[in-house]
Amino acid sequence: MIPSSLTMGTKDNRIRAYKVGQIARSACIYGVEEIIIYKDKEYDDTYFMETMLRYLETPQYMRKTLFGLIDELKYAGVVPPLRTPHHPLKKRISELREGEYREGLIKDISSKRGMSIDIGLDRRASAVKQPNTKYKVGGRVTTRIISNNPLKVELVPRSEVPDYWGYEVRIVPSMSGMLKKRGSSTIVFTSRKGKEVSIRDLGQISSKSNGIVFVFGSPARGVEEILSGEGCKTSDFSEHMYNAIPGQGTETVRLEEAVHATLALYNLAVRQNGQKEIGA
Repeated sequence: MIPSSLTMGTKDNRIRAYKVGQIARSACIYGVEEIIIYKDKEYDDTYFMETMLRYLETPQYMRKTLFGLIDELKYAGVVPPLRTPHHPLKKRISELREGEYREGLIKDISSKRGMSIDIGLDRRASAVKQPNTKYKVGGRVTTRIISNNPLKVELVPRSEVPDYWGYEVRIVPSMSGMLKKRGSSTIVFTSRKGKEVSIRDLGQISSKSNGIVFVFGSPARGVEEILSGEGCKTSDFSEHMYNAIPGQGTETVRLEEAVHATLALYNLAVRQNGQKEIGA
């Protein structure tokens, strides 16, 4: 959970793009399922951040159709490719195998039962419509290959894919507002004032949690100050507040650096604890 002020103090649009790109890269490296952007009243760059994050997560062959040419994406090229499993390099049908998953764009739904889908190859795939389901041209779907010749796919829920399949992006009006509706997820605050983090602590939290939400402050204010301005305090939501970079050698740690460091420690804790996936 990151603030809309990630890019505050950065006038260079290339650096703005790179900062957001570092969040996307960290999310994919460590298998984050959702990036939540809460609006910071001091600086709101939500539209740019959301657009860039969604663009980077989208497979390359779908980007032109879904985003077109817009100013916010002018410097998206400064971000290294994510290279996640749903960003395949294979472009020839002969290289496909049955059971493989690919993201697709619905191109035609004129048939009563079927439709054609672009899955990033030189020929479109056909798929059977699911009953009682509405489809629209340009809609994004997750598919599984069921035949190479002819090229056929079936539509599947994203949750069925066994590999890491990218992140979702969600916008919330405030930090406290989102935390009040967190459901069963465990909240972990990150702060320079927090307890020095240990692999054991994170492993125990993970083993007892039904999902974890890491909450980061803004470049100008910590989580305590932000929640105080919203009439709350961290203890209203969680007892967990950690410093992932104790003894830091620099005066400040940038937000994108804190995200990477925190997720790296959590990933190690989960692996040592014998779990297969890290939380969101």
